[in-house]
Amino acid sequence: QGQKRMLTQLINDQLIYQAAMNDHFETNPDVAEELAFAKKQLINTRYIQWLLLQSNLVSSQDISDYYQTELLSQPKTYAYKLWRSAHKSKTEAQKQKGTIPTANMTDLGYLTEKEVASELAPLLSTANVQKAVGPVHANDRWENYYIEDNVQTFPPEFNEATQMQIKGYLLQKKQQGFMEEWVATLRNQARIEQFEP
Repeated sequence: QGQKRMLTQLINDQLIYQAAMNDHFETNPDVAEELAFAKKQLINTRYIQWLLLQSNLVSSQDISDYYQTELLSQPKTYAYKLWRSAHKSKTEAQKQKGTIPTANMTDLGYLTEKEVASELAPLLSTANVQKAVGPVHANDRWENYYIEDNVQTFPPEFNEATQMQIKGYLLQKKQQGFMEEWVATLRNQARIEQFEP
């Protein structure tokens, strides 16, 4: 349904655009002025982005150093593949507690310590993978859990995607200084009259 609405909107936009072009509305003075301004802003933005990517502001060593000092130094975090069953009493939960996911357990997918009940969080551990934990008293009931698996969520692997994210972050930090120096160079090379206030 959402894709159909989006496709309908795209078709409507194109029909309106074609009607405007048939009436040569792009020559309207106000429209032409706004188009020229938007074009200049787009070119400037894309050109600056291109310059930053082509510059040597951030080296491979900078990226590696940031990963080592800022990311690897942080505590590791994990997401755990969890199964859960809910029971009315602690006794019932203890009787149903098993070593593998049972038919009455619900697959919760992967959750982090911050995404589970506070009573369960302390039991989440890589040492408890493929183990049943509980009963845990949460949400006014007794719950058993089975921790099937875990994946490290932080720090991320030092792959191409991570390196690109780090490079983008470091470029953003260095962008202001780079832009000030570059624009100053452009101003020195250009003939710009200085107006006294």
